[in-house]
Amino acid sequence: MIGAIALGVYALLIGWGLRGNWIGVDNAYLLIALPCLVPVAWYSYGFLKIADTEQDFGLLFSAAGWALVAFGLLIKDSAHRAARAAAQSGVVNAGGDDAPAATVCFVLAAISLLLGALLSWDAWRKENPGSTPVL
Repeated sequence: MIGAIALGVYALLIGWGLRGNWIGVDNAYLLIALPCLVPVAWYSYGFLKIADTEQDFGLLFSAAGWALVAFGLLIKDSAHRAARAAAQSGVVNAGGDDAPAATVCFVLAAISLLLGALLSWDAWRKENPGSTPVL
């Protein structure tokens, strides 16, 4: 619960900082990528900690999905910095900060997170027969 509150406060501070212009847009992608590492660590720990005969591979897919989100944001950050440096050095039409590799990462992340959720739900359902999850 404390981690969720801390991430919520971090997100609010980043949002307010971007809105209030006391955090530059140059650092936005990097600052947004950092909290994505928390679920990567959490789901990886959960996957490694399970000592059952059947591992919950949904946790592993979820960790990979969040890692892909962070990686995509880092690619966007790198492309943004490269485009900014090119514009400052006088290169005309440097291609902007569009990064197709980041889009691929985000699509793969969405697929991985969806697959992770389905696999984890299936593992939970098998472990708790007759129960219905509370949504």
